[in-house]
Amino acid sequence: VTLPVHLGGLGFDMKWNMGWMHDTLAYFSMDPVYRKFHHGKLTFAIWYAFSEKFLLPVSHDEVVHLKKSVVEKMTGDSWQKFANLRLLFGFMFGHPGKKLNFMGNDIAQYREWNSETSLDWEVLENDSNKKFHLYFGELNKLYSSEPAMHEVDFESRGFQWLDFSDSDNSVIGFARYNSDKSEMLLFTFNMTPVLRENYLFGVPEAGFYREILNSDAAEFGGSGIGNFGGVHSEEVGRFDFKHSVKVTLPPLAVNVYKLEKYGQENVEPTETIFKAAEKENIVLSTITTKEIQKELKEELKEEFKEELKEEVKTDEIIFAKKIQTDEPIEELQTKEITETEETNKITEQESIADDEMEDKIKEIIKKIKKF
Repeated sequence: VTLPVHLGGLGFDMKWNMGWMHDTLAYFSMDPVYRKFHHGKLTFAIWYAFSEKFLLPVSHDEVVHLKKSVVEKMTGDSWQKFANLRLLFGFMFGHPGKKLNFMGNDIAQYREWNSETSLDWEVLENDSNKKFHLYFGELNKLYSSEPAMHEVDFESRGFQWLDFSDSDNSVIGFARYNSDKSEMLLFTFNMTPVLRENYLFGVPEAGFYREILNSDAAEFGGSGIGNFGGVHSEEVGRFDFKHSVKVTLPPLAVNVYKLEKYGQENVEPTETIFKAAEKENIVLSTITTKEIQKELKEELKEEFKEELKEEVKTDEIIFAKKIQTDEPIEELQTKEITETEETNKITEQESIADDEMEDKIKEIIKKIKKF
């Protein structure tokens, strides 16, 4: 259908992937306890995903004629319905193929679409709908800002399975790449309401996998369980991969990670931020962490730059004296002791600087905290 006419096709730009739509909606309408028996509904679409230029639709056809609205198709109580809804759209945006959403999907309208009336905008007065709407907006921002999510939708080189075999736990994971494979995003999905900790995924490359989206974040209406900003890979093999990551899979959630290869500049002291937040009994989300990091770049980096320069300069002077000295060995040893004491003083100064940095982080956390 999407091949050019001169190559024997019909020349259409894209084709609706109706198979993906029906399988996915059927899967998410099931009670999670039965999903392990229908794991193929999640994975089958990849077998033919690159045979056409597919578009993934959740269209008006699916929210009329007693088919229910998308949120009402979801199973479980109110919390689980919205968790499943966030998971569904996270799966949609991560999956290869362009996206088509009908109006109302982004606000989780409860009623079916009625062509005679306007959308039920008043649902945004509900806390759950408001938080879901925020999540949908974040998904769109991520989709437009991350090339790995949209540059290679029609070719297999933009996609790689990490694990599709764990039907018993209803867990899958895959990677998406940009056009030159210089960027990679890792997607993990937990299709059950069971929290899974230290879950092992093989990964294509070593590095730090920064958590850039967590559908279970508290500001999206989730339980606030995550991976504290990201995880480091380990040299532990998994399937055909030489490296792996151990991650926490929140209940009914999608987590998205961006690979930061070792050796790349990483000026944000993420671990320090979370340690400081823990002392202040503040639970941080991915969004607030990003804002704290932005503040740190401006306030902390400049504040301690001059002090660090002085410490480096002192070390260089001490080293130069050692190299150039012609003094007897006894005097050299005495100087070595003195220089060691000076170095210890510098170490103490570094500790003081760390304490000051932690205090500054606490101030920034309190200032930025708004969720």
